Amino acid sequence: CVHCSSKVCQMFLCCVYSVSLCTATNEACLKHYMDPELVCDVECPQCSKVSGSKVQRSFLKQFHIARLPECLCFHLQRTSWLASGQLQKNNSYVSFPFTLDMSKYLCGRLLKTE
Repeated sequence: CVHCSSKVCQMFLCCVYSVSLCTATNEACLKHYMDPELVCDVECPQCSKVSGSKVQRSFLKQFHIARLPECLCFHLQRTSWLASGQLQKNNSYVSFPFTLDMSKYLCGRLLKTE
């Protein structure tokens, strides 16, 4: 919660990440997917508990990976919707590195500091 700094952690099993194609490198697309996102009008359990009624607040939502699987798949979403309602395919070239450093996306490093 942006207001009271309470945190909610939800764990789920996922080996495939569907990432929007936003730039020409796989690493930049992954960073964009994992960057914090502001989500508004979410009930904050802590603020609601303190006030005695449901309180809507803004939260920062961010994905982290708890443990890397043997095979982690990325699905690059190459389609987008035009203002006219038509579907458009993004045919841009995407570079993939030979190795991909996933350490900055692992939550283990965050859990050790909190």
